[in-house]
Amino acid sequence: MMDKVARNDASEAINNIIDAVSRHLVENVELQKKIYSMTLGTLKTSNEKLWHTICLRLGKVHLEQHNYLELDDLLQVLKKSCLKK
Repeated sequence: MMDKVARNDASEAINNIIDAVSRHLVENVELQKKIYSMTLGTLKTSNEKLWHTICLRLGKVHLEQHNYLELDDLLQVLKKSCLKK
């Protein structure tokens, strides 16, 4: 068995899982947000590019639900992350 998985393969697998979750939880936005948040907590230090992608997906959920305060908070986190580089 392989000890390591290529970053692109891991990113693709996580994206596929997140896509499937999003499709199946269309009616349960709160659970979607919880899953995105849990994923984000794990990815911040291990895969920053995927972390940004998931943040954008979560932002889209906030926008679609008209949760502008949560969206603004997330945008502030994204902005800080981009300024650190």
